[in-house]
Amino acid sequence: MKNGMFKKVTLSAAPWLMPWLIRLLGLTMRVTVSDPDGVLDGLRQRPLLIAFWHNRLVMMPWLFRKYFKGGLPGKVMISASRDGQLITDIIKRFDIGTFRGSSSKHGIRAMREMARELEHARFVLAFTPDGPRGPVYQVQPGIIYLAAHSGLPIVPVTYHLSWKWRADSWDQMPLPLPFTRCELVIGKPLRVDAGDDLAVAAGELARRLGN
Repeated sequence: MKNGMFKKVTLSAAPWLMPWLIRLLGLTMRVTVSDPDGVLDGLRQRPLLIAFWHNRLVMMPWLFRKYFKGGLPGKVMISASRDGQLITDIIKRFDIGTFRGSSSKHGIRAMREMARELEHARFVLAFTPDGPRGPVYQVQPGIIYLAAHSGLPIVPVTYHLSWKWRADSWDQMPLPLPFTRCELVIGKPLRVDAGDDLAVAAGELARRLGN
């Protein structure tokens, strides 16, 4: 009974506590940015698709708000599960919107909704292409499909931490320790045409994202 009550209280408090913890960790990090193709310089007001691995989800809202300034508002594809609701409640406190769905639940509905909105997109849409259940570092077809049908480029984004603790989760999520060095890497945008081999494009996106 006590364990159940503790878990309920923790889950209720997480949407308020986690954003503050993420911001505090972010303020202690020593961040360098690698953007050889000048993606950040050319953001302005154009829509983009952004891809980052599921295990980079923790600090990505803070990094997006800090370094993707001057662009359009952000939205993220999030699982329709209970865990997805918790993530949604956390990232909305960074002024980032969500689409609810995944490759395993309500995915078709979410893809159709996104495809409609992308026709007149006024936002940056982010995916974790190996989420929500993996396999880790394996690109699922959703973001490739949207890129091929919208004509929008996919920008691969990742970060590397010098000091971290790895969670005991399917994706071995690296959790930053205070005062860690963080390298934010903005990769070369990937364009996918309607006639391209989607599997080949998925493999190329995975290569650009690295591990």
